[in-house]
Amino acid sequence: MNNNLREYIESFNNIIWLYRNIIDNKILENENLKSIDNEAKKELFDYIFDKYLDSESELNSLSVDSRYYSVVIHFLNKIEIFLPIEEYCNNKIRDEIKKIKISNVRDIFMHLDMALFLDDKSLLNKIPFSEYLSFISDSIKDINYGNGYYYAKSMPLIFIINLLLEKIKEKEDIDKILDVIKKFDEFGQYNILEYIIYSLDEEEIKSDLIYNNLIKYCIELFNEEKLRKSHLNKRITKILEVIIDAIFEDIERLKFILDIYFPKDEKELEEIYQYIDYKEKYKLDIPLYCLSKNKVDIKNTLTDIQCDIIIKYLALYVRKDKDNEIKIIVKNILDEDIDLRIYWNLVRENFLEYCSKTFDIIFFNRYRNILQLLNPTVDEFNNFSEQVKNVFYWHLIKEDNKELYSLIPEEVKKAIEIDKRYKEKIGEEKRLFQEERIKCVHKFFDKNKILEDIDNIIKALGNNPTFQDLSYYNDEYYKGKYENKEKYLESEIIIINPFIIDYFLIVSKYLIKNISMSKIKEYVENYWDKHWGIHLYNYLKRKNDIVDRVSFDDNEKDKIKNYFKSYNYSETIKDLHNCLEGTFDNSYLYFIFYNLENIFKDIKFEYDEEILINMLKIPYDYYKGDIKLYNNYYYLEYFGVIMEYDADNINFDIFFIGNEEMKSSIFKKLIESIDKDMITNEFGSYYALLSIIKLYNSDKENLYTYYNKIVELVAHFYTSSLNKVEFSQIYNIINSFVQENNLDNNILDIINESKQINYDHLKYINNLQRKLLEEEIFYTSSCYKLI
Repeated sequence: MNNNLREYIESFNNIIWLYRNIIDNKILENENLKSIDNEAKKELFDYIFDKYLDSESELNSLSVDSRYYSVVIHFLNKIEIFLPIEEYCNNKIRDEIKKIKISNVRDIFMHLDMALFLDDKSLLNKIPFSEYLSFISDSIKDINYGNGYYYAKSMPLIFIINLLLEKIKEKEDIDKILDVIKKFDEFGQYNILEYIIYSLDEEEIKSDLIYNNLIKYCIELFNEEKLRKSHLNKRITKILEVIIDAIFEDIERLKFILDIYFPKDEKELEEIYQYIDYKEKYKLDIPLYCLSKNKVDIKNTLTDIQCDIIIKYLALYVRKDKDNEIKIIVKNILDEDIDLRIYWNLVRENFLEYCSKTFDIIFFNRYRNILQLLNPTVDEFNNFSEQVKNVFYWHLIKEDNKELYSLIPEEVKKAIEIDKRYKEKIGEEKRLFQEERIKCVHKFFDKNKILEDIDNIIKALGNNPTFQDLSYYNDEYYKGKYENKEKYLESEIIIINPFIIDYFLIVSKYLIKNISMSKIKEYVENYWDKHWGIHLYNYLKRKNDIVDRVSFDDNEKDKIKNYFKSYNYSETIKDLHNCLEGTFDNSYLYFIFYNLENIFKDIKFEYDEEILINMLKIPYDYYKGDIKLYNNYYYLEYFGVIMEYDADNINFDIFFIGNEEMKSSIFKKLIESIDKDMITNEFGSYYALLSIIKLYNSDKENLYTYYNKIVELVAHFYTSSLNKVEFSQIYNIINSFVQENNLDNNILDIINESKQINYDHLKYINNLQRKLLEEEIFYTSSCYKLI
């Protein structure tokens, strides 16, 4: 085979796409194939034809190609690349037709398909249609997954060829084909009829013979509930659109479709309307498409409730476009736009009538858009109900509409003006509160500003506000504001400091259930100078959405940096007491340093050995939290052992950039600090071991001298964990170290010698098994016998 031709064929992953490229004559756009000789063209045809004859091939038709909601009939004499060898191709196909002995439906289909592909009427006229129809009718019971395609496509080909040969002249000519189609179930009928309709042009669809005797039956069949609620729903919508596009000029035919596809039952219509934006929406697609194609007299064609639902539905989609023109565009189940602007006058007329009645607020909210576009005259407006007039007074009439604006009563105008000022002020208050979320961070550097804000709270809410009072005070719906707008307009705006709201919640939840503003004020007066930096950290940690928007000046940066210097911080926390009796020492408070540079992003902090050793030894879970403070007491919230991926993502490298000497020193001290009796205890040396492994993994070259010591500690860890009745979790960090350093045999020996095993050890063994199986060395591995 010609090399260029072979490359062309191999460039397609699917024989269907290759064949389509040929029948669409796109092959001739390939520069390398424009000059191939006839022998190469014969090879190409033979390749395609052999694939077609192969019952296992995906290429199962030469003449009919269905794609993108259409059916295209292809003929050999229209495929340009085969024109020079048409006689060769024709003879090969005729020879194959002669070989056919009808023993199954595939034989019938191939006869029909190949004869149609040759477009030879003498050959087509020799097809025994009656015999084939009888064969198909008698064998429908034998349909299965393997031959269903040939049943579904043979029937359309019989219809198409008979139409091509002008053999469909009477009702009986259609009936003899349709009678066989009706023997299939609803899904089989649909697939056959859909194919037939897509093969027809508009003139054929709307011809009286085909419309009355075939299309009308299709219209009724396609509304079967079993079909409409199946995966075919979108396809049914599309094929019905094809029919409507052909017959829409005939109002009676449109009415026939409306009569079938538009429910009349009042209860069903109410359900459609109630769920119109959700599951029931598709039920209006066909009626709306009919209405969009030709202006129908809705009031005389539909029932009153049908008309009402259509109008209310269209009203939901009334809009003005950029050119200030009214549009009514509805999306159908196919995500197509259905343009129904021709019914705007009818929708407007009905909504003017609705406005003479009383409706609940939901109606007005749902139809606010169309109400804004009604633009009623004075006479029309005077017919509105008082309730509707009030809606227009308050929400829809603008000052530039002088005629309607003059109708608004003076007391209403006054109330509207008050409401306008109220909205402006409450909007300003809400804006100021949002700004204060950021601005208040600068008050942390001045105790007097915090005290001043506490005094403002006492002034506004008294000494014993609730959390709800504090958190909703600057909201428009805070008690009394909306109901007493004039009083609110005369009052001073007091912005509640967001930090104090946050602190009040934390203290009352974790430390003192009932706390007053005076107690908080007393705490600030006595302890703020020592605790402000921790409070600033806590606030920004909890309000992480503002971290990137906070900007500190140089003076503030220096104060923050100085606060978290090792000596200063140790002095700050030395007098603090954990409010939980019998718990850890204050070294746990060093967890805060892990996140400092994520909270204060433009400040570079200094870390000494005391800070880092303490930080590396404590449970990683604390890194996620904050320090809750009141007077000399603190509370650390602990959620238990964290998820493996959280532990895996902890990274200490940032703290040792350019300081390898300190890293080595700290590494050595961490190893020396391990209490082997507490190595499995998360409040003992467990996290020190994890941190040792993490540091080692990030710098093996410089820390390799400690390798044997780490191996010893890991082995001791496994031994200790096996002897514990209760043990929480073995992180991936440890298991990965074992596997990466080929220590599996050692660990399995330890496990096998133990009389006790828990879930994490089983998990380790299962992970090891999976790893060995993936590497295809399970049965040859020295670990296999141990497992």
